[in-house]
Amino acid sequence: MATERQIAANRRNAQKSTGPRTPEGKARVRLNALKHGLSARYDVPPSAGEQEEFRSLRRGFLAELQPTGPLERLLAEQVILAAWRLGRILQLEAGYLDFRARQFSRDFRRDCRDRPASQLLAYAISRDPQVSSDALVRLPGYESRAQRSFYRALDELRSLQAQRKASPTQPPPPVFSGTCTP
Repeated sequence: MATERQIAANRRNAQKSTGPRTPEGKARVRLNALKHGLSARYDVPPSAGEQEEFRSLRRGFLAELQPTGPLERLLAEQVILAAWRLGRILQLEAGYLDFRARQFSRDFRRDCRDRPASQLLAYAISRDPQVSSDALVRLPGYESRAQRSFYRALDELRSLQAQRKASPTQPPPPVFSGTCTP
């Protein structure tokens, strides 16, 4: 238990540590607590290379899906974001397994040569019980959620496009302008 003197010192130090104050400081620390980003508010990572990769994925999907009207565009964006998340999950899993393999590099070379990734994970868990409570254990849940989101949006988009093609040619509904008239 802390003494009164330690508590007082801690309070004095806490008064000095108020976190970043400038926009540059806040921008620098905004991702400090980020673990994997799969449930983050922002789907596109901050690095320029990944943003270009996302834009390329988006262009490809938009060219293939060819959404017409705001609802189809919304569903296409949901398909794109779910596909992006799925790719990130696979990259995370591969990166994590590679990281664990490097951690156990000496033992890995000796014990796990030519073994599949699933055995490597089992090996890492057996070497370090903490691994079992890591984010890697939650990846299958993230993956199935992203897959459901992807296929649900894709099915809805295809259904909407089929209805549009089957009905007489009508212009897409106007985009909501933000004003309501009775």
